Amino acid sequence: MAHTRTSDTAFRYGGDEFSLILQDTALTAGMDLAERLRRIVEQNPLLIDEKKLDLTISLGVVCFDGETIADELVQKADTKLYQAKNEGRNRVC
Repeated sequence: MAHTRTSDTAFRYGGDEFSLILQDTALTAGMDLAERLRRIVEQNPLLIDEKKLDLTISLGVVCFDGETIADELVQKADTKLYQAKNEGRNRVC
């Protein structure tokens, strides 16, 4: 990805859900990157056959906090994502 480091890993997690793993990153830095990505998507509409399609994304950000089961961390991120969606979408939580 053009806006991440080579040490970051992005992948599709579900139908319309993606994950970005940021190694050695504090929660505030993760939130800052998520907000930058949200603005980039919002400010760059998709053009299809000369028609403009405005896009937005909602993001849930969490930081590894000693979870011993990966599903626990994923659940925390999912909760944050749905918080962003429930608070009106196109936001970072």
